[in-house]
Order: sequence, then C-alpha cells, then structure tokens
Amino acid sequence: MVQRNPSHFIKTFLVPLYVCLSILFLYFLQSNGIIKDYWLAVFPRKVEFLHGIITSPLVHGDVSHLIGNLSVLGPLLALLYYSHKRFATQVLISLWITTGLLVWLFARPSHHIGASGVVYAVQVYILVSGMLKRRPWLMAIGAVSIMLFGGGFVFGLLPLTPGVSWESHGLGAIAGLIFAFVYRNKYPYPIPKRSKYKTVDEYQQFGIK
Repeated sequence: MVQRNPSHFIKTFLVPLYVCLSILFLYFLQSNGIIKDYWLAVFPRKVEFLHGIITSPLVHGDVSHLIGNLSVLGPLLALLYYSHKRFATQVLISLWITTGLLVWLFARPSHHIGASGVVYAVQVYILVSGMLKRRPWLMAIGAVSIMLFGGGFVFGLLPLTPGVSWESHGLGAIAGLIFAFVYRNKYPYPIPKRSKYKTVDEYQQFGIK
C-alpha cells in the first residue's frame, strides 16, 4: 500500500500544480497577445515544429478548451503521483514526449494544441497499469479515474467534432498503453525479496507424523 506521510502528500499535488500553473501562465500570455498558440503547436512532419512535441500540451485555443483540459488533467496527475510516487515523473515525461512524437509522426497536417492527448495517455496508463500489476488498490484508483473522467472517452477517439484533434486522443491512448506494459514490473514501493530459505515444519523435519 502507498505509505502515508506529509512529504508524499505534498509531492502528490506539487507537480500537478506546477503543470497546471504553467498552462495558465501561457494562456495569460496568449490572451494578452504576447504569444500565438500556433507558435508552440505541433505540426506533423514539419521540422520547424518539432518543439511542439513538448510545448503543444501547454497552449489552448480558448477558455472552454483550457478549463475542459485542466479540470481533468490536474486530478489525473494527482492520482498518478499518489499511486506511482517512486517513478511518477518518469511516467509523465514518457507519456508527454511519446504522445507529442506520435502526433508529429502520424496526425493530419494541421496545428495541434492542448493537453487532451496527455489526458488520454495518463487515463489509459492508470487503468491498464492497475490491471497488469494486479494490485487491488491500483485497480481501484484506475476504476475511480474512469468513473470521474471517463465521460465521452470513446467519443473523443472518433473524428466527430471539427477542429478537435481526435488523433491526439487516440495516439495519447496508445502511448498510455505502451508505457503501462513498459513499466509493468515497476512498483511505487519496494517489493520485498523472497527468502532463499524454505520454511520447514519441525515435525516433517524429523520425520514425525
């Protein structure tokens, strides 16, 4: 089970808070005309937009886009850091970069922005990771995440809404699936090693029945 201590509680919310504040700060710069969203977007297969692999989840088109992503991303990251404290940052970086790279490689030629791809990546990672590790409390966290944030999950994978990067959603989900398998043998706490000595019943030891 996850150890409960004040430092872990603080770390659970610290990185999610930093990520959300960074997104809010960049939106402030956008809304004041200091930067343009497409400057930080990822545009598939254009070398000059490679930086968008990192920066595109940080910029959003409008307030509803911003609030919609932050309201899900923040709690999901908190769940990730609570349940995977020893390597949550490693998981987040892996999901973030891989999602952006897959979008750059395979998405339609357009400017892709927003954190929804990362949202899908974290969502799928938490769900599949809990099942692969066969840890009841991880499965419970995955179940909670799908109940809270799973509305419209399937519809987001389909090209139903013009202007929505459904490719980011699907490719983010693929990234989450990939790294759930990559990290399937890593746990948020040390697993005790089994003793090489076998326990022997004292009666069996001396042939007593």
